[in-house]
Amino acid sequence: MATTVKVFNLDGRLTHTEVETFFRDNIPGCKPEASPVIWYDKEQYGGTLVSFQLPEGHSLAAAIKTLQTTTLFFDGGYSEVGISKDFENLTVVAENKDPAFDLVFVHGLDGHAFDTFAVHVEGSQYPNMWPRDLLPAALEKRQLFGRFSTFGHDASYTKLRSGALKESVGNTAERDF
Repeated sequence: MATTVKVFNLDGRLTHTEVETFFRDNIPGCKPEASPVIWYDKEQYGGTLVSFQLPEGHSLAAAIKTLQTTTLFFDGGYSEVGISKDFENLTVVAENKDPAFDLVFVHGLDGHAFDTFAVHVEGSQYPNMWPRDLLPAALEKRQLFGRFSTFGHDASYTKLRSGALKESVGNTAERDF
């Protein structure tokens, strides 16, 4: 089964290839595919999305725990990596050079900040997330350069019925934006 996780707290010198190597070294038999690393905080720290297949018999929870408790060493430094399957809060998924606008995708009721926008393409091992994989290139051809993000929040039906969903989204949006 393929899964995609958000990887954050990466040192500003890391590349997506080094992140893929980190996954292969710590989850033998997985086949990771990382997006380009996007830099935050004035390019000191970055993040990426990694899709990967777990070898048969491996647990996703155990794999994430292994990655979170292992230091990523590379030429010139190391990173204590953060990994999340939930995609909570704001996640930059793609960014053109010198972005002129921000576009934030927000999922609906019972949605997910990655899965809602992902489509399976025939012949591809992993899903395409159109705000990351298709839209930036299409807009760049029209000389439109942007930063593309998702906003993940707990949008469960139970929270909606209790009134807590409005409070949760409002508080998170105020904090992140």
